[in-house]
Amino acid sequence: MKRQLLKITSVFLLIFTISCEDYLDINEDPNVLSSTDQAKIILPTAEVNLANTLMGWDLGFGGGFWSEYWTQSYTASQFKTLCEYEDGSATSFENAYEKLTAGVLIDTQRIKALALANEETGYLYISEALAI
Repeated sequence: MKRQLLKITSVFLLIFTISCEDYLDINEDPNVLSSTDQAKIILPTAEVNLANTLMGWDLGFGGGFWSEYWTQSYTASQFKTLCEYEDGSATSFENAYEKLTAGVLIDTQRIKALALANEETGYLYISEALAI
């Protein structure tokens, strides 16, 4: 009985370890662009990320609130996190900095490389202007 159990176990181990090499490669999203060779595909993403970061919560709303461009009623609470000093969220710009460096700058560098490879000077100049 032990011999048969050992044989069955070894057969199952061989089947499960050898049979499927790409079994766990199921998390590929078909809607996500993995690679491209055209700068015009990446440019709108870089522009939208730049605009959202500069006019989003961290820099746009926070800057408008702190420069007193607008304010809130004392009974309102939409900018409550900007008014509180104790948790440090009012002065934390880590998210905006990460979006600008890890998002927009990498996209503009990729646009620049693709524009140089395809000899598209217009996209090269746009990427240089966005990266400044």
